[in-house]
Order: sequence, then C-alpha cells, then structure tokens
Amino acid sequence: MTERLGVPMPGLIALLTRWQRRRISSREMESVLIGDGLAPLARIPSRSALIARAAARRIPLAVSAPDSSPVLAYTHLAEALLEVRAS
Repeated sequence: MTERLGVPMPGLIALLTRWQRRRISSREMESVLIGDGLAPLARIPSRSALIARAAARRIPLAVSAPDSSPVLAYTHLAEALLEVRAS
C-alpha cells in the first residue's frame, strides 16, 4: 500500500501501558520487545487509583495531578512522537 500511495512505511513504536517495574509480566514483555529490537518508546505506569479518581471527578489527570508519573510519561511520549514526526 505504501508503494501505491507513494509514501514511506510508518515506523513501529512500542508503548507499554499499565507498566509496573516489579511485575514479572511487565519485565518479560519489555525484555521480549527489546530482544526483538523494539525498545519501548514510553512506559506508562499503572496508577489505577489516581486515574479512577480523576475519571470520577471528571477532571483530566493532566489538570488534577500534572506532576504524576502517568502524566509525565504521556508528556514524554507526545514529545518523542513530535520529534519523530519532525525528522
């Protein structure tokens, strides 16, 4: 399809959500991705209670907890994607 449209093939980016350093499944998934040459661009920490509170209050997490680890991780992801797009 990329040849037919005359555009380059989009890059593949790995993103880990609900990531917890201490969870075996998080570490295994990250290891497999890295082993396949696809290091995660971002790791969004699992902070269920924080996100649930923001949802219940109907206040975006970026407003209610702007310095929280999920918000910082999503900010980093957005910045990285903008850099990729610019290059």
